[in-house]
Amino acid sequence: MICLLGQNHKTASVGLREKIAVTDEKRNVLVEILRSDPVLTESVVLSTCNRMELYTVASDGDAEQRRQRLGAILSEVHGVDEREWASTSYFSRDEHAIRHLFRVASGLDSMVLGEGQILAQVKDAQEFARGQKIAHEVLERVFNEAISCGKRVRSDTSISEGSVSVAAASVSLARKIFDDIANQSVLLVGAGDTGTRVARHLQLFGVKDLRVTNRTRARADALATELNASVVPFDQLDEHLGQVSIAITAVASQEPLFTADRVKAAIHRTRSAPLFMIDLAVPRNVAPDVDGLGGVFVYDVDDLQGIVLGDEEQRREEAAKAEEIVTHRVGGFVQWYRMRAAVPALNELRQHLETLRQAEIDAVRNKVHDKHDLELVDKVTARLINKLLHPPTVELKRRVAEDGPAAHLDAFRQLFGLDGRADGDRE
Repeated sequence: MICLLGQNHKTASVGLREKIAVTDEKRNVLVEILRSDPVLTESVVLSTCNRMELYTVASDGDAEQRRQRLGAILSEVHGVDEREWASTSYFSRDEHAIRHLFRVASGLDSMVLGEGQILAQVKDAQEFARGQKIAHEVLERVFNEAISCGKRVRSDTSISEGSVSVAAASVSLARKIFDDIANQSVLLVGAGDTGTRVARHLQLFGVKDLRVTNRTRARADALATELNASVVPFDQLDEHLGQVSIAITAVASQEPLFTADRVKAAIHRTRSAPLFMIDLAVPRNVAPDVDGLGGVFVYDVDDLQGIVLGDEEQRREEAAKAEEIVTHRVGGFVQWYRMRAAVPALNELRQHLETLRQAEIDAVRNKVHDKHDLELVDKVTARLINKLLHPPTVELKRRVAEDGPAAHLDAFRQLFGLDGRADGDRE
């Protein structure tokens, strides 16, 4: 069965989401646990600032046991009691899990309806799992189909038109705070994908004093060169924090980069004007108690929802069209997934008939003296087996695709005596 355990911006606050956010280090630990689990045969981890979702293929069994197992794995990796976040998580299996992934890839489950970044993040998650050899036939196919569906939604609808990304929303928030944002000094902490998008939006609005810092100096240099910004060495971060009006952070870090003590020391040395900090990271880069410091105002990704949802109504009609595309594409995948369940029974029947065929040939082998006659018998009986198998193969796949495997596979095995006993024991 395909299983999904997740938590997102709809079900949990940023404070809860960061408890099971997956950093690079924890992703590697999680992969090793998933790879060694005897019940889980495939896995993909999708982790963004707004969601953490674990997709797996598990041997058939009790769905609740599978949910508990996935929850226990995440709790083990993060060192967090599952009870702290379980009430804000969601679990689904098979068709419901498949539909959820298709909707995620299509931008229908995002904070920003129709936003495009999630499609690239879904693809990155698939490629990482492929590289780690923890995604195989089923999840490879479901992720390929989900990505294809997401592309189709964006090409055939206007759902992405007018959408506001989280990066754009952060700049929009800064413009609401400062009418003259072009004249403000801005420190951008993090030159990854999100930081790059923020920097480009700041450039569009004419920010002249843009300072970029990053743990890896080369990335900061490259972004600063592209946008004609200045580079701040990472070890001089505190000095510049005390000089700017706005600090926007987007750094992957398990622990807060800015604690209350650090920020207080940085700003009290050099400034009296307010400092606005916009934290786009999950886990958060800015500790919650920083917001309590005098003269410091902190916003996190959840604070941006009002901005990103502001123009969503005009995309609702396009979302309905997108849902129709998702329904059609999910239906096609579900048919394949169901038909796949019929393959073991069909292979079992073919093997059973082949065993009977070889037994009959062996019975007459000594009675047929001409080698060519025996070869002819072998070819004719093999063709006969293929012709006999064709109708039940087509019909079983059709019925399983329409109704699911549970309704037909047991009857099929009983009809042909495929009860798991050795061939010689069957009557």
